[in-house]
Amino acid sequence: MASIQLNSDNTIELRGLRNAVTGQAVTTATVTAVITYNGVNVSGITWPITLSHVSNGLYRANIPNEVNLVTGREYKALVVADAGADAHWEKCVTLSAIC
Repeated sequence: MASIQLNSDNTIELRGLRNAVTGQAVTTATVTAVITYNGVNVSGITWPITLSHVSNGLYRANIPNEVNLVTGREYKALVVADAGADAHWEKCVTLSAIC
């Protein structure tokens, strides 16, 4: 399980997005993320956030500390990457809020 820090900016990354056929890094995908608790978007910012391509299939975004999190709760982060015919990928990760 991954963790998310309370009262602090956090970074979310999608690493190594590649075309399954060619093995080439996908650098033009639209990548978004949403953090939820019990199926509802967490308040504090507007979702989804967009991850920007950094290099070689690495996408990254800042999650500002305005996101309303509670210590000890488990949240879900859904990351979706869409590059048309090249790739569509979804991953849900459980996050634990820590101080």
